[in-house]
Amino acid sequence: LPLIAPALSPESGLAGGDWTDLLYPFRAFTDGVFRATGRLPQWNPFIFSGMPHLVSLNVLTLYPTELVALFLPVSPSTFYAFDLLLHLFLAAAAMRWWLRRQGVTEGGAFTGGLVYALGGHCLTLAAAGHPHWVRCLALMPLCFAALEGFPARGAVSGALAGLVISVALLGASLHFVILAVPVGVIWIVATGTAPLREKAVRIFCFGAVPLVLGAVIWIPGFEYFLESVRRVPA
Repeated sequence: LPLIAPALSPESGLAGGDWTDLLYPFRAFTDGVFRATGRLPQWNPFIFSGMPHLVSLNVLTLYPTELVALFLPVSPSTFYAFDLLLHLFLAAAAMRWWLRRQGVTEGGAFTGGLVYALGGHCLTLAAAGHPHWVRCLALMPLCFAALEGFPARGAVSGALAGLVISVALLGASLHFVILAVPVGVIWIVATGTAPLREKAVRIFCFGAVPLVLGAVIWIPGFEYFLESVRRVPA
């Protein structure tokens, strides 16, 4: 809180990096278009000579808290400061809960949650201007709890974990999901005593759910990526 609290004021914000170059301007543009027209902008004419907006993989508008913020009278800097505090708290609470499910003592689980949220990666990514990574890390304990069979086993377990991944994907975290899904598959294969067939069904559901629910992000994002990359002649 002492590190992020100064950014809660409308007159200030998190400094440098992607905050000022990408996230604040994109958020302000999205808010302005939505309040003027009631629709989310598909095109941003102010970047380069114009570029796709929602599918650029740098715009986080479809993430749940971003959608809620469209209806709140807060500046981009204030929104992101509160959003970071929310997700750092979620990261700590989710990790503490997951560790308790593993049989760790209350003191150990509480310490583990604090270290996870404030001990390095989450906090440094917040400072660097990568809220989508902080959000994903906050969700990961919930994803692995689902993979381990909470609150249900089998196909439902994989589907619930895929649902968590889908939420991350809606926050334009395609690169994170590309890393997280293989880890989840290995986790399913290497842990538990379920028959191989049940694990295969769980893996299928784990991949299918974000493939379907995240299609609004990954299909146009992949098309945009192909249009943005050119092969250089030898």
